[in-house]
Amino acid sequence: MTHRTIYLRSFQDGSVWLALCLYSPATSSSPSPDIDGRVINSETGEIIKFERYKQFGKQILTRREVEVINHIAGGLDSSKIASLLNLSVYTVRRHRQNILNKLSVANTSEAIKTCSHMGLLK
Repeated sequence: MTHRTIYLRSFQDGSVWLALCLYSPATSSSPSPDIDGRVINSETGEIIKFERYKQFGKQILTRREVEVINHIAGGLDSSKIASLLNLSVYTVRRHRQNILNKLSVANTSEAIKTCSHMGLLK
């Protein structure tokens, strides 16, 4: 599948008012072992280099969510993360759900892989 996100309108502070996600069958029949992606300015056609938008990964997840995903990537379960960060296990579970939702991934493995590509893992 190919995923395309179109930001129809943004505010001056950088927040998005409306985003449209389009999904279509991929043109290549060979599976990709990695996350392939690029950002294209739909008004100018400019392809924006990954390094230029990589910094926005920290704006997608909160500081606490980045802490939680780093601990998950380190192999800790929710109860150990809760103990380490002085949170309830339910709060850690909520952070895990928020991470999956914000990254639009189906499971923790995909979240870790995505965060790794975004440079959020230590």
